[in-house]
Amino acid sequence: SPWLAGVSCRALASSAPTDAGDEADDRLDAFSDEDSFGSETRELGFEIEVDVLVVDDHGGPPATGSDTMPMEALATALERDARVLASTLVDPKWARRKSAAKDNRDDADARDRDFAALESLSKKLFPDGPDEVSYVELSVALCTDAHIRALNAEWRGKDTATDVLSFPAETFGEVTVLGDCVVSVDTAGRQARDQRHGLWEECRVLLAHGVAHLAGMDHEDGEEEAAEMSRVESALLRALEASDEDGERGEDRAAPRLLGLIASAEAGERGEGRDLGDSRDGGAFATMSVSNELEPSDPASAAAIPAIREKAEKQTLRFPRSVDVDPARRANRRADVLFVDLDGTLLNNEGVVARGVADALRAAAEKGVLVCVATGKARPAARRALATALLDGAGGVTGDASPGVFLQGLDVRAPGGGPISNASMPEDVVRDAFAFHGGEMRKTRRVQGDANANASSGELLTLRDSSYAEPATALTAFCGEECHTVGAEPHALLRELASRFHEPKSVPWDDVDSLLSAARATRLEDDQETSGVSKLLLAADDAATVSFWRPEWEALLGSRAVVTQAVPTMLEVLPKGHDKTTGFETLVRRLADESGLAFEAGVKPAKKTSPDEDGDFVSGASSLLRVVAVGDGENDAGMLRAASVGVALANACDETKRAADHVLSSSNEEDGVAEAVSKFVL
Repeated sequence: SPWLAGVSCRALASSAPTDAGDEADDRLDAFSDEDSFGSETRELGFEIEVDVLVVDDHGGPPATGSDTMPMEALATALERDARVLASTLVDPKWARRKSAAKDNRDDADARDRDFAALESLSKKLFPDGPDEVSYVELSVALCTDAHIRALNAEWRGKDTATDVLSFPAETFGEVTVLGDCVVSVDTAGRQARDQRHGLWEECRVLLAHGVAHLAGMDHEDGEEEAAEMSRVESALLRALEASDEDGERGEDRAAPRLLGLIASAEAGERGEGRDLGDSRDGGAFATMSVSNELEPSDPASAAAIPAIREKAEKQTLRFPRSVDVDPARRANRRADVLFVDLDGTLLNNEGVVARGVADALRAAAEKGVLVCVATGKARPAARRALATALLDGAGGVTGDASPGVFLQGLDVRAPGGGPISNASMPEDVVRDAFAFHGGEMRKTRRVQGDANANASSGELLTLRDSSYAEPATALTAFCGEECHTVGAEPHALLRELASRFHEPKSVPWDDVDSLLSAARATRLEDDQETSGVSKLLLAADDAATVSFWRPEWEALLGSRAVVTQAVPTMLEVLPKGHDKTTGFETLVRRLADESGLAFEAGVKPAKKTSPDEDGDFVSGASSLLRVVAVGDGENDAGMLRAASVGVALANACDETKRAADHVLSSSNEEDGVAEAVSKFVL
């Protein structure tokens, strides 16, 4: 395989003979142990050789982050799965019968359609049937985001990480060599959390998609081909599930089927409003097959490859986890800690971290600056957002051991990742909020007045109509690191909240009592403390709707809760006495105590007096903890006042600009955070 040239990797699992005297287990049942299907076993008429490699380059080997599924166990499981997929591709009829025998869910028609598509594909590849095949080979490689990003840049001209790349060998017949599937364990782990299933399950979905590509399918060849490929993916996943022994995916054999990559994307579970093949977010939609005959797409891309590889190598830079108190290093920078808001600040309007901003954060890390996020997002959402620039995970800005402020200060993490503060909403506030949203707000619809009469005044009218069923707003409850709502299914605005803003998908409940019961059972990630409802979020299509309803919400809640905004189209309700500012101060005090440096909220350092210097901090090893905070929203204003230096971007609201020590000329669309780092941090 050309992509393997010069790559350091090793086999973790293989079905090949280990020495000349051994025989491979290729002719054993491809569907695991004998009792997988009772007493019936299957003798394959062809050998299957599968290798699962782990790539050591670009910060590798990858890590699963799980004690129960270490890399060796994942490789072994995927070696078995790859054998099942290869066997099913060659001879799908047997897998179809076994799937029908084991699957007790009432979707026989769908199962028949799925396997009909797979059998049609198999007949095209092997016109004489499985008896013509004597040998099948398939390789799977597990790597880091940095490595798959380098591959994506070299072979597709796209400098972004993705989840799986396929390198078809296009050799079918008596000796069939399918090719290679390269899977990023980093991206698979994030997507698994988002999809609420395990890493192994997500890798199965990616492997089925990759094998369909190896068989010559491509979802970018039109809607009909995409639909056919989706059915093939589903059939392959059904074969994997049929190969499982009872209990491998949990005790409930009636658990929902895994959806294929295409089907889950079309269902809105992997991003809203994006087409398959769109690689902007580096997620599932960048998945493509890569022909062995491909060269870099054009001379310009080829010339850029060395620089891309060099940048990928830099992903091994580890962001500090605590304050660097070395006097010499402190004298060589303006700040010790950088706090950054996410939406509207670190993230651009597409919800990703721009390359220039990511490079600025890495430059700060190289000087020993501790970079912390301070956001209204749940922690998993923040991690998914930072992953758009390979800034999440071990050694990144966000990771299991990273400090940070999440959920508007309701979830504060210390260095090491442990919680030092969390708060929950009184249940009477939650009940009243959902009752108001499902009652008064459901029958009250904001409409614009006559366009000519109200254009200048922006007057808003209300239309009361009990037959109006679809609310123009959506309400969800953040429960630790999950979201829950009331209704038959999540509102379109909540689906957008998950796809565009990286938040957890909202789980629908029949009523608020069921929601509260689920919230009481919710636990924070890596923590045994139940969370309850942390905050409420009201989403609307436009800022005017939120402005219209805000006074009503403030009157409803009174002194029982705090109403704030981070995004113009969203209103957030927080427990009384808690907000991003209190979370920021809690974490900064912990950092000051651990570092032995002093910090007092709102105390600004003396400015430099030299006319040729534009920084704000006195050079040298000061006894003060120097904290820079950058934001844009109303909820950032208090944090900017409390920081040593508060910086507002050009797109900040008026209140935040008034609270800031400096207002930049650059917005979040113009790498404003990079400007802040250059002027006040480095």
